Amino acid sequence: MNKRRLFAVICLFMLCSWASVFAHQGVMAGADKLRVTQTQWFDIIYAEENAATAKILYEKADDIYLQIAADYGIEPFLHIPVVITSTVEQFNAFMTNTPYTAIVMYDTGAVPDLSFFSETVVATFTHELTHAL
Repeated sequence: MNKRRLFAVICLFMLCSWASVFAHQGVMAGADKLRVTQTQWFDIIYAEENAATAKILYEKADDIYLQIAADYGIEPFLHIPVVITSTVEQFNAFMTNTPYTAIVMYDTGAVPDLSFFSETVVATFTHELTHAL
């Protein structure tokens, strides 16, 4: 009986210590009405307020992926979730391999010059996707 309790305590400890790895820092905390848009190579996950950024990525993400893969001389092989969130008020992004390959983009919302914003989103996504490949 004591071995079972010890095993349960060890499992609980392991679960708690690894929880932050799987939580991705709560990037979607508080988001309502989550949506998922799929392309051939990406699942774009976003809240309603991030729809403009999601649309930009939906239109360009696959082409960017194919171009980067061609530049590196590799066959496309990953299907990558891309999470767009506005929980951080500074535009930024990161790529993670833990526990699976994913890209998280912090969306600050639309800026007055949408063409500039579109170029920034695409350039940042391209940078993070390059890390993933």
